[in-house]
Amino acid sequence: MKTIYTVVFKEKPGGGNPCPVILDADGLTGEEMRKKAEQYGMEAAFVSAADRPDCRWRVRYFTPDHELSSCVHATIAAVSVLLKEGRLSGDHALLESAAGETNPVSWRSEAGRFVVSADQGLPAVKTIDPALEGKIAEVLGLPAGELLPEAPEAVSTSRPKLMVGVKSVSVLDGIRPQYEALWELCDEIGVSGFYPYALTERDGETVVRARQFPNRSGYPEDPATGVAAASLLCYLFLTGQVNFPKSGWSRMMIFQGQAMGRPSVLEAELLLGDGDILQTRVSGSAEITEELAPALNETKRS
Repeated sequence: MKTIYTVVFKEKPGGGNPCPVILDADGLTGEEMRKKAEQYGMEAAFVSAADRPDCRWRVRYFTPDHELSSCVHATIAAVSVLLKEGRLSGDHALLESAAGETNPVSWRSEAGRFVVSADQGLPAVKTIDPALEGKIAEVLGLPAGELLPEAPEAVSTSRPKLMVGVKSVSVLDGIRPQYEALWELCDEIGVSGFYPYALTERDGETVVRARQFPNRSGYPEDPATGVAAASLLCYLFLTGQVNFPKSGWSRMMIFQGQAMGRPSVLEAELLLGDGDILQTRVSGSAEITEELAPALNETKRS
């Protein structure tokens, strides 16, 4: 067994989402994996031999509190480590995850690093009771008037996240969640976290600033959330907040983690055909580090 530390989606020094990758984890039980993630204070990826003949490796994902069926930043971390260790070749693979599911991944070499893409699913959208909008703003510590007019919706391309648009980056950075109340509302709505965001511009291009408050994951805020990035892009398309071409791939950069001092950047993409969503994916890079970054539960709550 061998552990390699990584940071994924890093925009600037000190940024990104840290992830330890444990190779040759075949002998560990699920509870032992969870306890290791608890010791790290963050999500961890555990790589072992695949059971399915069509998959190259099996990767399991654990937060300090529970196992996840998938995790984009941990997938990018695991694939990057396997490539560095010479355990993957070519430009694409299937990875086995929890319950025998498969995660398609691909990669390319760019400027001396691997850019890894993790396919996501088609969006499943759940409309939220309008009566809850005031409560949504309240648990985020915001006046209801600071939310965008587009109704919050639960959107999932992997796990459901509540999309909550706010009027500006300054409003986004000023969010002070009531965590226990937010987690209870997550349970009521049926989402794995809140994903408030603000549209802004960078170098003349529309981009997104976002934050993610997960539901009982062992830390209060996540610096980069791949499973939310593709869902957000779908939400922006479906609500008409951003104009996308009707056909072909469309890309948007999502900047996250700035408010918690861990600046990160994710690339989310939609494949559209005649105005319909045909495919989604999230891309990014992992940097292999000598030391583990500080635990996410050590990050000061905003």
